[in-house]
Amino acid sequence: MMVTRHLTRRELPALLILPTLLLTLPALWTGWQFDDYVHRELLLRSPGLSGLAPATMELFSFLSGNPLQTMAQVERGDLAWWTLPEAKQAFWRPLSGLTHWLDYQLWPEQPLLMHLHSQLWLVALVSSAALLYRRLMGLSGAAGLAAVAYAFDDAHGFAAAWLANRNMLCATLFGLLALLAHLRWREHGHRGAALLAMIWLGCALLAGEAAVATLAYMVAYALWGEQGPWRRRIASLLPALSLVALWYLIYRTLGYGAHGTAYIEPFTDPLRFAQALFQRAPLLLLGQWTPLPAELSPFLTPSELLLLWLGALACLAMLTYLFLPLLRHDRLARFWATGMLLSLIPASTALPANRLLFFVGLGAMGLLARFIYAPAAAQPQHGGGVARRLLLTIHLLLGPLTLPVTAYSPALLGGIATELATLPSDPVVQQRDLVVMTAPSPFSLSAIRPLRAAIDQPTPARTLLLSSGPGGAWVERIDTFSLLVRPARGYMLGFDSVLRAPWYPLRPDQPVQLGYVRVSITERSADGRPAAALFRFATPLEDPSRLWFSYQRGRYIPWSPPAPGSQVWVEPFGSPQPSMPKQEH
Repeated sequence: MMVTRHLTRRELPALLILPTLLLTLPALWTGWQFDDYVHRELLLRSPGLSGLAPATMELFSFLSGNPLQTMAQVERGDLAWWTLPEAKQAFWRPLSGLTHWLDYQLWPEQPLLMHLHSQLWLVALVSSAALLYRRLMGLSGAAGLAAVAYAFDDAHGFAAAWLANRNMLCATLFGLLALLAHLRWREHGHRGAALLAMIWLGCALLAGEAAVATLAYMVAYALWGEQGPWRRRIASLLPALSLVALWYLIYRTLGYGAHGTAYIEPFTDPLRFAQALFQRAPLLLLGQWTPLPAELSPFLTPSELLLLWLGALACLAMLTYLFLPLLRHDRLARFWATGMLLSLIPASTALPANRLLFFVGLGAMGLLARFIYAPAAAQPQHGGGVARRLLLTIHLLLGPLTLPVTAYSPALLGGIATELATLPSDPVVQQRDLVVMTAPSPFSLSAIRPLRAAIDQPTPARTLLLSSGPGGAWVERIDTFSLLVRPARGYMLGFDSVLRAPWYPLRPDQPVQLGYVRVSITERSADGRPAAALFRFATPLEDPSRLWFSYQRGRYIPWSPPAPGSQVWVEPFGSPQPSMPKQEH
């Protein structure tokens, strides 16, 4: 009862600010990572008011969809050689871009203050979630428990720490404010609240596409919270639906959208999105309800991924068994469950990742709290007590313990600046091509140009990454001009599909022709992915215009091609040398 008394304190939304700040404190020291370098170059190149237009219109446009522009980026090495030429990743997030522009006006060389700025968005978000729980569940232990569990959710750590992912914090905060105003309108008939709800929803959509999930909870409220005839309930959704439709029309008219990569637009590619939703939604729920992060899935082979997906279904079947009695008795539990499930639709437009779970987690923690405080009649006949203890352990013990780790994880997974600093930076490098045998991800080298431009250091003429991923690769010297590379786990794992979706396969009869090298797929794995690539250079491999390196345990070291007719094993993390896999030609 003492715990419930604390959970029902009126000042709880404010009291959650300090623990949220403390648990995500490691984020302050994660620096710039991944897309942050692209943002940094763009905003430093356009100082002052001249940076407003790039910040609001270009900051989240990574692939234009123009094959000529894309292949020019591939030629320079800004993108991996397997990038789909027609690929498009252009997102319109002007309000989020405005927050980054503000950072570069006030403290352009202080990433710690930029992260503190992101933390302010996070604590405002957590406090707003606490107010929403209280609005729907009253001054109750369930509302307090949901708020605490949401504040301690370790799924929030990465997004809170990655500056480029601040758009998720902004979109979710504005979405929650829209929901609070929408509830006030529906419960008390305040027309001003109806207008305010649309203003906040508009801000949410201009902060990030994830804000579409706000509709999930509006629909859930119309189903389980509204009273009266269905015609009136449906009418309550028309303003929000109209605003989202208008936003999407403007979004597409301005040329934003996604195509050809792991990002899928539901309206332009509905069949593939339906398939992706079927595959990704269980993995996202697994990441929400268990300690297994959704980020694991891209690094698995199709057979391994199937096993994880089946495990996710088994976990969800168990949760369904636990929650079903509650869902039959409790309209609010049905509201939270419906909002959670519908939020999976926009979350499934990208590769599964816990950083996408802010809206999903809102419903999950509400459902968890209703389950913990449910009366005996709404509990399962067997295992309810054990399940409650397990869920509380996961979300109220493991969650706050792992949140500081996930809040520092961008630095653990990134560290690109330190790694790239081990590559040559003398002026002569500007006349030479840099070829790297293997690196942790396809984006390991892409930051070298913006990073060095920001500190006035020379960059290589061109860069080429032959393979990426946590495993090593077999490298065979075919002749004077050619190398055959066989990654231990093949290509198109990890984040490779961010640049080319699996349904646009690399085919042996369609080589990638760059100005100085031709790349051909020569072998396929048993599951149909590219298993080996032949790199035929225009000049001998020992040409002095070329610098060879390989990644090894956090640094790039010089590397030399083997003698013709021989092969070597190249590994990035000290992994044991595997036997040569059997491939299909």
